[in-house]
Order: sequence, then C-alpha cells, then structure tokens
Amino acid sequence: MLRISTAPQVPALHRLRARALAAVLCTLGVAACATSPIPDQTHNLGEIKDKAKVSQQLADAARQGGDYAGAVELYRKMLQAGGDPFQAHLGLGDCLLATGALDDSEKEYQAAAVVAPDRPEAQLGLGRVLLAKHRPEQALGAFDLALKNGASHAVALNGKGLALDLLGRHADAQQAYQEGLKDASQDRVLRSNFGLSLALTGDYQGALALLTPIAQDAAATPRNRQNLALVLGLKGDTAAARSVALHDLSPEAVDSNLQFYQAARLAAAGTAGAAATH
Repeated sequence: MLRISTAPQVPALHRLRARALAAVLCTLGVAACATSPIPDQTHNLGEIKDKAKVSQQLADAARQGGDYAGAVELYRKMLQAGGDPFQAHLGLGDCLLATGALDDSEKEYQAAAVVAPDRPEAQLGLGRVLLAKHRPEQALGAFDLALKNGASHAVALNGKGLALDLLGRHADAQQAYQEGLKDASQDRVLRSNFGLSLALTGDYQGALALLTPIAQDAAATPRNRQNLALVLGLKGDTAAARSVALHDLSPEAVDSNLQFYQAARLAAAGTAGAAATH
C-alpha cells in the first residue's frame, strides 16, 4: 500500500541504549526521572533550565527507544519544568501519532505550530495525522506549508504525493515523487510510493521498474515484497505475484490476495471500457 512513515522501526540495541541512559540518570538522582517527579517548588532559573533539559533528554531517549507512553509523561513534565514548548508539543505529537491517538496528536502539532509558525516540523506532523484521519486535502495544505517553511523535500514531497494520490490526482502525485527523488534518488519510501502511483494509472512496467529492485534488495521488507506482488497481480502475472507473495504469507493468505488483485483488475478494465464508450 501507499505509505508514509509515522514512527521509525527501532532496533533492540537502540531500545537498550535508551533504557540505559534513563537508568544512569535515575541512578545519579536526577529529579526529572520518571519515578521521581519534579517537585512543585520555587527554584532559581539555572535549576529550572537544568530540569527541563534533563526532562527533554529522557523524553527523547524514551521516544527513540519506542517507549511512547513513558515519553508522553516526560514531555509533559518538560512543559511543567519550563522547557522548550515547541519541542515538547512536537515530541508529544510524534508519540501520540505513533500510538494511534490521532485527535490528541493533532492538537499537539497545532500547539507546536502556534509556538513556531515558521518552522516546518509541526506542519509535517499535521500532514501525517491528517492522512491517517483520511483528510488528504487538508494534509496537502500542511505539506505545502512545510515545504514553504523549508522542510526536507524528500519527506514533505512524499507526503504531498500521497495526499494527491488519495485525492485521485495521480499525475500531480507522480510529479511530486519525481521532484523529491531529485534530492533523494535512493529514498525507498519515495520510490515505492511513486511505483504504486504509477500502478494506479495502469503503468505497470514503470511501476515494476521501481518496485522490483526494492523488493529484491537484501534489506527488503515484507511490505516491499507485497507491494511488488500487488503490482504483478494487477498486471495479470498471477504466477509471479504468487511466487513473491509466498515469501511472507501463508498459501491461504496469498490465494485471498490474488482474488482481490483479479477483482481489482477486472474493475479497472470495466471502468476503462465504460470510459471508452462515452
């Protein structure tokens, strides 16, 4: 399926390092530790800044380690400690999006955008949330604003392309993907979404040219292989689609997918035939 990343896949070693950092800070008696709440007292400015900084370090480590619930609590403590409100709301938005709390995530990204309207990160987050909430037209506006504010072309143009595809504007989507690939020619998500967009317009050869190398790469994921199987199935190459799909799915699941591909192919052919008679 077309996709935009919402949360990175975190290696186990990275999670262990994040936990180790939190453990070291707790051992040193840091007041912002998750098990030691920040006291509601009057402190000098230096102490407040130190506590806010430690809260952010802990929150960032928890988020990067995949402990989103812990990170949410720590980012909120960071706000209470007088930390950077932009980074706190942005971190909260990322964590809440990763856990599927879309309404709360949207509110946090909006709060971050109010604090720093000229920075692109909050708009990128809003775009991802709006896509997840099936509001592609609003997502498109968020990605355009992120681009205007200097966001990474690869990230923002991938989101923009996805929003355009969901709106049925496939030619515009493909233009966005191509523009993103000028700066990031090997970006796997951009290339995958570009290939799937081509398949949506019936350009199966173009789609296969993009998706086949990704699926055959040593670092390929099950999603990469199933994207290739999807396009092969839509093209009508059932044997090849089955062969690719069986790498990751049971024979029963593959049979179910192949039936779907056939139905989608027939529906597309019917639509094209109806259009040709008008």
